[in-house]
Amino acid sequence: MQTLTLPVLKQVEVLQSITIAIGDKDSETFARNHLTEVRLAARRLDADLKTLKAPHQTAIREIEDASRPWRTALAARDEAVEQALLVYAKQQREAATAQQVKALAQYERKVAAAESRASAKGSPMPLVLPPAMASLPPRSVQQDTATQTTMSRRAWMVEQVAARTLDRETITAQANANLGLGIPLEYFLLDTSRISKVIRAGGTVAGIESYQVEYIAVKETKHALH
Repeated sequence: MQTLTLPVLKQVEVLQSITIAIGDKDSETFARNHLTEVRLAARRLDADLKTLKAPHQTAIREIEDASRPWRTALAARDEAVEQALLVYAKQQREAATAQQVKALAQYERKVAAAESRASAKGSPMPLVLPPAMASLPPRSVQQDTATQTTMSRRAWMVEQVAARTLDRETITAQANANLGLGIPLEYFLLDTSRISKVIRAGGTVAGIESYQVEYIAVKETKHALH
């Protein structure tokens, strides 16, 4: 883990060691000065960290931008080949199942015919060997460098067919109600950011109670910047 060596960190250590107890005007003034120092130190730390991370963020964005087409290409190739294999395996399973059903039906007819002939002759029922049954494709395939296993999991889609063209990641509670999708409201998250924006602007939201919260704003003076 990398250790930070920013100048402001020494000031933070000093600020942490100071005990604050407000009981009179002098201690209030001291606490206010201390709060200003804490706020300014926090802002300096944010500014220093932003400067420290800036060249790395640029490099990260450049790497992400350059690699995105390749990631997209790999994801598309992965899905295409996987789907082709799954379709082929399904076709093989269906063909094998159909052959098994056909072979079993033929076997049952042979058994019935043999039983009928034996009964007519009064002789013992002869042995009728079962047919060779087609094997279903294996769920796991061993390769030189990996083992591929076909698995299944539960997935989901919107029940209403007409709404399946919607991006399910962006369906809101309002859209759910308007379209009559019938999805329980418990599966929708409260948009706290939007509510806060409305409340701060003096608006109201049904079901939400607003209240005043006091806080201390610290505005830097010019000489505090240096």
